Amino acid sequence: LRAYCILIFSLGGQKQLVKAIEMGLDVLGRLGEKFPTNPDAKDCMTEVLKTRKILEGQTFGVIIGKVVKRKRVLTTMEILESLALYSYQGKPEYIPLFACRMIELSLRHGD
Repeated sequence: LRAYCILIFSLGGQKQLVKAIEMGLDVLGRLGEKFPTNPDAKDCMTEVLKTRKILEGQTFGVIIGKVVKRKRVLTTMEILESLALYSYQGKPEYIPLFACRMIELSLRHGD
């Protein structure tokens, strides 16, 4: 898994953003985090509404107090963070999907 992360970061560093995103999506899929191939506004709205539902009833203190400790989840979050950055210039339609997924993972796996 670490080797894939390094490859993704290397592609991003070389400004091969679309390749980095595609590789990252493949790795995330293997980790059980699936994303649509060509996301549209409907996909983004579905993800935002799903995240909103998870956030309902949560206080700010509870949300910021969540700490993820599992290495696999942390690595997934690291990949998502990088892909969100690369997506800004490479595939901006993915940004809300990656942001929402990071929130969901934090709430689901944070202690």
